Amino acid sequence: FSTFYAEVKQVTERGEITTATLPESIAGRFRRADAPDKPLVFAFPSVPISDARIATYYSDTLRDLPDSAGGITTNAISEEAVYGDILAFVTRDGTWMLIGTSIGILLIVMIAFRSFRNVAVSMIALSLGGGVAVGLMGLFGVTINFVNVVVFPIWLGLGVDAVFHLMGRSDTDANDLDGYIHTVSAVFAAFATTAIGFGAMSFSSHRGLASLGLAAVIGLACLFVYAVVIQLAFWRTREIEADS
Repeated sequence: FSTFYAEVKQVTERGEITTATLPESIAGRFRRADAPDKPLVFAFPSVPISDARIATYYSDTLRDLPDSAGGITTNAISEEAVYGDILAFVTRDGTWMLIGTSIGILLIVMIAFRSFRNVAVSMIALSLGGGVAVGLMGLFGVTINFVNVVVFPIWLGLGVDAVFHLMGRSDTDANDLDGYIHTVSAVFAAFATTAIGFGAMSFSSHRGLASLGLAAVIGLACLFVYAVVIQLAFWRTREIEADS
């Protein structure tokens, strides 16, 4: 107790502790390299911030803290601040990028196949496959982060590629089931090799890379299944029409 009392007495006798009274080895950790006269303040959240909404709210709160004069001088530097900025840009620009991509795909389908039904089939296959994949990610606890978010263009690219190959096969000869099965096998090989390459990341000790691998495997599997199923149903209707 006497030792504790001596330490408390020593602290109280020194008065207010500021960065000027701290040893340089400690005070240097609280100084900015670009503005040594401005201190650094470390803020730690009291709640888990793995949820994107909480992380965004946390980074926005730190970014908008006023100083004693009423001005905004706080610069938030953290993983959450970077994540919040990425989410803000994605939220703002994601809608227009999605609309532009959809219009581009529709135009390509119309130019290549000249059929509104082909447009509908391709969009249904991509929408169902992508939607189910996102649902399965949530079911398996794979949250979207700024590492695995890059997998979505890969989903779209390979999904469009599969739909176009299968659609082209069914358009060539509606009665050639063997040719369609051969095309399915080739598409499966392309999807499987890509899934194996990304799936290896799921064994990584880095959670971001592991989530990227799992998201890639889930998305590619769903897109392949729905592309084949939807196109098979489409091929069957073409076969019936050809026979009639």
